[in-house]
Amino acid sequence: MESTNYKELYEAISKRMSVREYGDQIVTPELCDKIDAFITQINKEEDIFKSKTRFLLMREDFSRIWTFGFIGGNKYWLCGCTNNDNELSDVAFGLKMEKIVLYLTSLGLDTCWLGGTYTSSCFTKALKLDSKTEKLVCVSPVGYRNPNKKGIISYFMKRKRKEWDQNFFYEKPNQPMTEDKCTFFTKDILEAIRWLPTAVNRQDYAVVFNNHTAHVFTVGSSSLYLCDGGIAMAHVEVACNANGLDGHWEKIQNPCDNIPQNWKYLASFVCK
Repeated sequence: MESTNYKELYEAISKRMSVREYGDQIVTPELCDKIDAFITQINKEEDIFKSKTRFLLMREDFSRIWTFGFIGGNKYWLCGCTNNDNELSDVAFGLKMEKIVLYLTSLGLDTCWLGGTYTSSCFTKALKLDSKTEKLVCVSPVGYRNPNKKGIISYFMKRKRKEWDQNFFYEKPNQPMTEDKCTFFTKDILEAIRWLPTAVNRQDYAVVFNNHTAHVFTVGSSSLYLCDGGIAMAHVEVACNANGLDGHWEKIQNPCDNIPQNWKYLASFVCK
């Protein structure tokens, strides 16, 4: 299998924005073929949660007929599903879909994570989803933004993020990460993690940095909190690998002390 170009995905983090208004330009067949190849690669990736997650690029646009999250203009659709017998498969879904979203961004395309306000049957049919064993989690339009129209939703949902002391911690949850502690995990890595997208921009995640390890948690219990945790994992993996900190995901018993009750441990990225 072709190895992931983490540098490419890392550079896309600062460019990715949620776009709801698209122009007239449609993704070319040649570009669609590249996207299909990348999705095939992601679909073959094994994950620590042993999920059966898979994705598909739909080369049609039916959103003019149905309601799709106030998305306008010409676009295609990225959709995916995962197994419903393991709640942590939602985490794997978020991890893998965010990699695809960043790849799309690296190709100059725009996207917007949607966890609702769309007609699910349009996607389940294309995915040939088995309703007994699989579920749809999120979808995204894929296209080129309309430079002359931002849309009312995009106007109110500004691209802003919480400060470090609310999401990043050093060794234990009650000790916020500060710049003077960025000796192994650098400021650039933390900033790349910080700019991850989450449902309605809630940013309900936490990362505890300890030695050469980053422990990822979800915080709270919103409907998409597990998927958001997977997105956080994607940014940790991409940011670390792109900055020379090669590593892998592990489940660690007792990752740190004094874990708050509303935190759910997902996995730890262990660097070499």
